Amino acid sequence: MFYAGMALLAVGLGWAFDINIIEREGYPTKNLLASAGYGILFGLVIVTISHGLDRYFDWARRLNVDLAGMLGKITWGRAFGLAVLSGIGEELLFRGFFQNGIEVWTGSVVVSIAIAGLVFGAVHIGPNPRRFAAWTIMAVVLGWMIGVLYVWTGSVVAPIAAHFLINFLNLSTLIRRASEP
Repeated sequence: MFYAGMALLAVGLGWAFDINIIEREGYPTKNLLASAGYGILFGLVIVTISHGLDRYFDWARRLNVDLAGMLGKITWGRAFGLAVLSGIGEELLFRGFFQNGIEVWTGSVVVSIAIAGLVFGAVHIGPNPRRFAAWTIMAVVLGWMIGVLYVWTGSVVAPIAAHFLINFLNLSTLIRRASEP
């Protein structure tokens, strides 16, 4: 419900402030399928990096244990649903509305990426800010990177595809680990 609410909030704010939450203002997307492909490719790169961090750094392994504990028992169906809804809800709000709107209002793509990434990170603080600091920092950096992807493709489709894939594959890893003896 939370992520569906985010999507509805983005739609409502986009309508109220006359911001196109699907395409970057003034830069219409020519190929949505290619945008989705770029998002998937980007997502695969990020997941590969994430798994590398987990393999070589204790802090990353501890973070995954903490995230798994925060989520509790999660099924494949719930992981898929969570990945779909968070990808759509968060990207419509953070890239489609915030980043696009800030760029329109300030005239600066850099400022829009910076602010949207910081706000994106702020919603990924976790229940214990000190314990989840790495997650928050990674969310800010990822928010900036996804912001660049959004600017490059001109469409929120690429960030949605990337966000979905990152969340689904990382949640899948947590599910597999939970089922290991």
